[in-house]
Amino acid sequence: MQKRFHWFEILLAIAVLVTHGYVALAPNASLLMWFRNDDAFFYFKVAQNIAAGLGSSFDGIGLTNGYHPLWMLACIPVFALAKFDLYLPLRLLTVILAGLNLGTGILLFRLLSRLTRQPAAMLAASFWVFYPGIHAQTTRGGLEIGINVFFLAWLLYALSQLEPDRPPTLRQMAKLGLLASLAVLSRLDNIFILLILGIWAVWRNERFRNQAMAYILLTTLGVLVSFIARLGFKRFYDFAVPAMAMIAISLAIRLPIYYFGGLTALDWRDKPKALGRIFVVVSLASGLVGLLMLAMSLIPAVGGFPRSALALDWALALLSALLVSRMGAWLGNKEPDPEPPLAHFKARWQDWFKRALVYFGILGGVVLVYMAANYFLFGTPMPVSGQIKQWWGSIDTVYGKRVQDWDVFLGFNSEGRVIAFATLREILSFFTLPKTVPFWGLLAAYALVGLGLLSKRETGFGSGLDRSAWLAALTGALIHVWSYNARGYVALREWYWAAQMLVSVIGIGLFWDALLKNLNPKRLAGVSAVLGLAVFAAFTNSIVRLVPYDISRLSEDLTADVRFLEANTEPGALIGMTGGGMAGYLIHDRTIVNLDGLINSVEYFRLLRQFESDEYLDRIGLDYVFGNEYIVTESDPYGKVFDGRLTPLKTFANPHVLFRYLQEGEAGP
Repeated sequence: MQKRFHWFEILLAIAVLVTHGYVALAPNASLLMWFRNDDAFFYFKVAQNIAAGLGSSFDGIGLTNGYHPLWMLACIPVFALAKFDLYLPLRLLTVILAGLNLGTGILLFRLLSRLTRQPAAMLAASFWVFYPGIHAQTTRGGLEIGINVFFLAWLLYALSQLEPDRPPTLRQMAKLGLLASLAVLSRLDNIFILLILGIWAVWRNERFRNQAMAYILLTTLGVLVSFIARLGFKRFYDFAVPAMAMIAISLAIRLPIYYFGGLTALDWRDKPKALGRIFVVVSLASGLVGLLMLAMSLIPAVGGFPRSALALDWALALLSALLVSRMGAWLGNKEPDPEPPLAHFKARWQDWFKRALVYFGILGGVVLVYMAANYFLFGTPMPVSGQIKQWWGSIDTVYGKRVQDWDVFLGFNSEGRVIAFATLREILSFFTLPKTVPFWGLLAAYALVGLGLLSKRETGFGSGLDRSAWLAALTGALIHVWSYNARGYVALREWYWAAQMLVSVIGIGLFWDALLKNLNPKRLAGVSAVLGLAVFAAFTNSIVRLVPYDISRLSEDLTADVRFLEANTEPGALIGMTGGGMAGYLIHDRTIVNLDGLINSVEYFRLLRQFESDEYLDRIGLDYVFGNEYIVTESDPYGKVFDGRLTPLKTFANPHVLFRYLQEGEAGP
């Protein structure tokens, strides 16, 4: 990274310091509005307990790993201060998260300054730092997305510094591997994005690098479409394991066969020959995939699958190969590579291997150490919270249902659901009326204009997308979304989608700079300044309204449930809650036990999955249960767990009720 700060970066830092200093000094009740996300307090309470010597535990009883490790490490010294004042760490965290988001904005400015004119880079950075829709996820709330997006942006910035026509050095690959390791520790599901970016970096100086990304993306999508088109969404989840196996097999077989078969360097001057080669090579690859899948279906852990999906996948693979090859010829050099694939491989494979060994060795080593440490300390290699959300998808629960339509599955739907590319939709809809222009139509219009810009080298659009590794980042971001939906994961949240926000802002920044290439530089600077100031004005207005110094203007009292519990339970009581993050952190002389299991122990989850978690609650001596009456008495899994175990004591605010928990053997209601 460059050592000297640009004047814009200094100005941006001053604006961030002033606005977030206002928040950090706000009254306690107003400050909580900044941190009203209950899940963030899971981190805060565990960090407080670790600092106090109680171990990695939310309730001080069961050990938990239901969090992402790097943000927890950052929180521990901050929440050691909670012994002096519970609100002091929140004030400090406001500044820390603001600093991380500022750092992300500066990285975006530096990345785009290399690829666009500075006014466009300034606008994109200002938009990232101050746009309320982005800021609400990255900086407010107190979750890991702030540190997550910072390291993802740093990794993308480092990738943009690689020279297009020179192979990356091993030192550069080591730096990328270290940044990728920090990114995966920031949020573990980044692994999909980091694997794709690593492959792109290994092939940075190869002509076929972006074609490889397109093949990875379309192969993954093709398998999913084949299964879902054959089975429908409802039945697809019964065959998710063979679908995932087929994606892995397809990528492992198709990429090398396409390369050695010459699909990455077809000579389209002889179209019949090129089409014939596509048919033969794709059919060979699809045949091998089919044979391996038939063999894999004999393994009980994989199981059977609809054979017709293989035929549909073959047809989609043909279409994908034709599309990628023609696009590559249209956008790139019309001439085929002078060196045959086998000769090229023999000359380059050792360099590829060394680069891959450095990058993936560092990243893989960190992941393996993390998993081993988790298994040793907690009894499971991965966070229990993710396992629970995937399990929820298999039962009738209030936390959500598995995806049942294409828009949501692909990550673009906006009908009352959390969507991965919400930021992209908001940006594309900025100059239109969203209700009158369907999003898919809007996206298609931008794509057509983008293809036009790609065809004109003088716009620099294609060069910018390539140097920023944008296609690789988009491929990883989409596979990231599909990995959740294909596994039947429920209760997805906005803060999962850091990479998708970055891809959207970088892509649109490059797009608008290319589109306005002929605009007078002074006029571009003026337009960018006006739009940047408008975003900043909207941001400051949102802060003042959200965090007023006059607490009488607050729209909600976030501590009312804590005062209710303190007034209606005795000191030392154990109180079970679904969620309960903020209450667990703020309550005095009582302990909140997390009932949904997201921040509870592996043992608790094992019993909850069997609808027998009351055994655990009996053992620890649970006294009360507090929550939504329907959720804790009727919905799965709580209705079965608490059947005959709860006696209502007092209603807090309909439908939230405080119950006495009856130990086994006590008389029921």
